[in-house]
Amino acid sequence: FPYRDCVVNLLDTPGHRDFSEDTYRVLAAADAAVMVLDAAKGIEPQTLKLFEVVKARQMPLITFINKWDRPGLDALELLDEIEQKIGVVAAPVTWPVGIAGDFRGVLDRRTGDYRHFTRTAGGATIAPEEYLNSTEAEARDYVHYIVDENADWVATDNLIRLQLAHALSFPHDLLKQIRFGMALGHGGFPLIGTPDQVAAGIVSLHEAGFAGTTLSFVDYLKEFPYFADEVLPRLKKAGIR
Repeated sequence: FPYRDCVVNLLDTPGHRDFSEDTYRVLAAADAAVMVLDAAKGIEPQTLKLFEVVKARQMPLITFINKWDRPGLDALELLDEIEQKIGVVAAPVTWPVGIAGDFRGVLDRRTGDYRHFTRTAGGATIAPEEYLNSTEAEARDYVHYIVDENADWVATDNLIRLQLAHALSFPHDLLKQIRFGMALGHGGFPLIGTPDQVAAGIVSLHEAGFAGTTLSFVDYLKEFPYFADEVLPRLKKAGIR
């Protein structure tokens, strides 16, 4: 694949010891090496042997850790293991979000941007990707914290029965959205993301015919000044302020 002014050729070899000779020959012709580690198993004996060849040839080394979607070691534990077993102090370029077995995506430490993955049933298809900047990623992660990790679903369902008894007969996808809205903010319209995205959400309400709305904040004292400085000017520019 092309990268800047170069073409990068990836030479893949099996990690099993029965194919060691093939790997040694490839390393003799390569300019750098990619060490692939299993998030659960860490550095395996065969990996250590191959690393000695890389070290002897003074080759640049990139470490790639896969299988974050399965139960395994913590990212910091793996960094410690790399340093302790092979003497390399790794400098992570990306960082996994979530924990092994509950993998949500990767954060680019250079830019703060976040690549979010949506889990598919049984991993049968490629996970959909979504690129978020750091502000949007932080907002969505907080929503995950409120709804997915800490929502009182018994109280939420009771509230739906009291206020929207007929909702229980709605299609599954619609009921799921209602439960999410109730758990997040008593059934309100969620405005999540960057100032541009929040402003766009309010504009969409205006275009749908709403002459006004009541806004609520998770932390009013901290968030309202930010809303006033960042969102209100965008609403003014859109002509609804």
